Amino acid sequence: MRLFVFNPWHDEALAADTPYYTPTKAASLIEEREREVMRRWMHDGDILLSSWAERIEWEHVEAIEPWGWDKLLRRRLLRMNAPERLLPGIEYLNRLRTLSSRATACELLRRIRSMVPTTIGEVRMCHTIGEACDTVSDYGDAVLKAPWSCSGRGVFRSQAPLAGREYNRAQKVLREQGSIAIERYIADGRDFAMLFDYRDGHAYYAGLSVFNTSADGKYLGNVAGSHDELLAYLSPPLDVFCAVRDAVVAVLPQLLGTSYDGPLGVDMLLSPEGIHPAVEINLRRTMGMRVPGNLNIDH
Repeated sequence: MRLFVFNPWHDEALAADTPYYTPTKAASLIEEREREVMRRWMHDGDILLSSWAERIEWEHVEAIEPWGWDKLLRRRLLRMNAPERLLPGIEYLNRLRTLSSRATACELLRRIRSMVPTTIGEVRMCHTIGEACDTVSDYGDAVLKAPWSCSGRGVFRSQAPLAGREYNRAQKVLREQGSIAIERYIADGRDFAMLFDYRDGHAYYAGLSVFNTSADGKYLGNVAGSHDELLAYLSPPLDVFCAVRDAVVAVLPQLLGTSYDGPLGVDMLLSPEGIHPAVEINLRRTMGMRVPGNLNIDH
């Protein structure tokens, strides 16, 4: 029997990097409203955690399947008397947090672009406000992103020069998280993700996700359909799409090694300029992830 846990505040918890973090009201509402989404991965005999006060017969649980692992989740499960055999250690969670930073996506982008030069995308990890100002000036129009953020929060746009409210937001991110990712803004982009199953140091392509975001980058929902339907809807140049897929399969083991096992998604962008192959990497389940017998969930 497996215990499934929906913790949509996972990305917030990674940013906080403490087991004593309190999820935002918005994340807690999502947890209550959309918990049932985890049933799409469950088999007969599995159970879904319905409350943090629930009594679990741990002797019958063979594995815990969360939305994503973090220190807050580990602490909550320990308070429910979950045995250590079912939980990742702190060292693993520290590695997972490091790999979940947008710095990993930056490096993934650099390597893919060297392998597939017809792709697009420019991004820098900045560690000082001076570097951030220079980068925004170089790009002219930029998107600034906290290394760890949730569903588009922590993402904002600025045109050169970086000043005013955006300057203050950048300073806050640098103060709280130590760095900030800055991308050249790409107009008229369509969001999608390649989905993978990562096991024993190998990445296996598991499908396609197409989703919508607001003007300020917040996740709005997925487009439902079969793989062929989603590919037709997206209509990317197929040679580049396949080359990017193969490059991601090759590069992910170089970046992750055996430090992660489980589902992951690589967010991308299709624009008239081409394919941006590594906007973000999510080392967790995603709303567009493959389920047995289907490809995408209708959100």
